[in-house]
Amino acid sequence: MTTDDQEPLGSRVPLPEPLRRQLAEVQRQLADIAPKITLVDSAVRTAIQPLIGKHSPFAKYVEEQNAILARSIQPLIDARAIWGEQLAAQQQAISKSLGPAFEAMRRYFLPPNLQHIQHFDVDQIKAVVSDDGIALYGVPRLAIAKAIIDAPDSAARRKVLEDHCSEISVDCRNLAENYACEAIVKLQPYAIEALDAFDAGLHAAAQSLAANLVESALNVRFGDDRYKYTPSKKNTTKEAYDEFTVREFIAFGPVWETYQQYFVRNGDPVPETFSRNATAHTVDEVQYTKVNAVQGLMIACALLYRLDEENAALEQTAAGVTGQLRD
Repeated sequence: MTTDDQEPLGSRVPLPEPLRRQLAEVQRQLADIAPKITLVDSAVRTAIQPLIGKHSPFAKYVEEQNAILARSIQPLIDARAIWGEQLAAQQQAISKSLGPAFEAMRRYFLPPNLQHIQHFDVDQIKAVVSDDGIALYGVPRLAIAKAIIDAPDSAARRKVLEDHCSEISVDCRNLAENYACEAIVKLQPYAIEALDAFDAGLHAAAQSLAANLVESALNVRFGDDRYKYTPSKKNTTKEAYDEFTVREFIAFGPVWETYQQYFVRNGDPVPETFSRNATAHTVDEVQYTKVNAVQGLMIACALLYRLDEENAALEQTAAGVTGQLRD
């Protein structure tokens, strides 16, 4: 991902929602003080105006009292401005102090390609990967990922994929060429071959190979437990996904939609979106499309990228333990 694709975070980090609401309420109450005092003063003047006209001494007394009242409430009016400035300064100080914490949260919750997104909604991201089966883990680059997330519906999201197929292929290749762990490196040539086929216009071949890479990745990661993460007659809920962290969910979330049941013998309609089962068990122009090919490549490369990360972490941990034992 290039620097141009990164969206700057800026110096202002959004405050936690409860604190933001409290500050807003204080500012609202302060804003109410001056107008209300003005209304009271106006009402009093109107009510006593007939008396003022008939009794000039009383009028002088009223003016004196009004002057005293004005002097007494002026600090409140001045305080409104001062408090507003203080609140703004405090908000900036809090934002600055919380900045590193928010950065750490982004790194913990989000994959690298999403860590520079300014205003992210975890639920919205999870809906894209889970409901639409579109990978967002490691690919695509930030600008395209934002366009996918911000798109109003599934059709619009698929249109983003279609419009940016070439860039997405480049992003997938950047991942595939940098797999490093032994368990994943053996699958690396097939990921690159699938991308070569796609770039050459052989979209059906690319899609078929991508579907098998997804299958292989699941077997590597989950083994016999992989069936907990795919729909079947016995498994009709995503309960197993509740065990994932947000970051894991972004990586593995597309699997459920990718494995929606499809049985030729039952006369099931051919899915229009990328389907591992339809790709494996039928040949049809409805399923084999350019956009489905790129969707399959995204899922395959993202899964392998996640597994490469996990294996790298395990290798580092093992190396650390070995080093301690040697010491």
